[in-house]
Amino acid sequence: MNDERSTEADSSFIVHPSSFRDFFPVTRNVVYFNHAAVGPLSVRAYEAMERHARDQREFGALHWREWYAEVERLRAAAGRLIGADPREIAILKNTSEGLSFVAEGLRWRGGDNVVTTALEFPSNWTPWKHVERRGVEVRLANQPTIAAIEPLVDERTRIVTVSSVAFHNGFTADLDAIGDLCARRNILFCVDAIQSVGVLPMDVRRAKIAFLAADGHKWMCGPEGCALFYVAAEHRDKLDVLENGWTNIDRRGKFILVPTDLLPDARRFEAGSLNTNGVYGLRAARGTAALFAALL
Repeated sequence: MNDERSTEADSSFIVHPSSFRDFFPVTRNVVYFNHAAVGPLSVRAYEAMERHARDQREFGALHWREWYAEVERLRAAAGRLIGADPREIAILKNTSEGLSFVAEGLRWRGGDNVVTTALEFPSNWTPWKHVERRGVEVRLANQPTIAAIEPLVDERTRIVTVSSVAFHNGFTADLDAIGDLCARRNILFCVDAIQSVGVLPMDVRRAKIAFLAADGHKWMCGPEGCALFYVAAEHRDKLDVLENGWTNIDRRGKFILVPTDLLPDARRFEAGSLNTNGVYGLRAARGTAALFAALL
């Protein structure tokens, strides 16, 4: 698409810092000290969602091609945000779904172990505890540091998984250091990034992250129900796909007796219709986050 919506680097994002608060009417009503729960919607996110809802109200699905184009624009924006190729980005409903796809999708062997920490939100705790039924041991570090994690790692460690920022006390993990440790030991590295994406820099390649999941409703100030899921291309085939539907296969134009070959990129994790309204809101919110970062 070659219109003004196809890029975030348009003139509408050039504002004087003193007007930034205008993007957040919430500042006239309440004070936010952080977004550890649900961040406020920006004006940009709200207006993008309203435009899409109005379009569907007035025209039904007439403009579905534009909706699909917006999904791809979000995928590209997400890639730029975290340093990934857009083909490594899936759009899911939340962080829990992405982390569960990793925990349940890995082909575990009895006696394997996963190393996580005692600071994890349930989204990055329960999926790993659940695979104990498959003979997997969950090992707990007291915090996400090399000093705490490395002694727990051995030849049967398949994956290390941490939160980029702890939800309750703000402890910030050194992702680059942990990623280097995992690379040296040939261990996968998974990150629950919901508490940092949109406010702290993220480079999945530099940190050697294999899998990352992050909702958009915290520091990106987007809607709930729309999340980014990164799967490094070189690790994509290490995950079994847990959900099957009509959008994650190469249908070859068919709707009846369709082929079941999975799509070759991260779209294989998108098994059905997406939260299109959330997609519009999250991409617009992503633009506001980029603007905010530029003003810091």
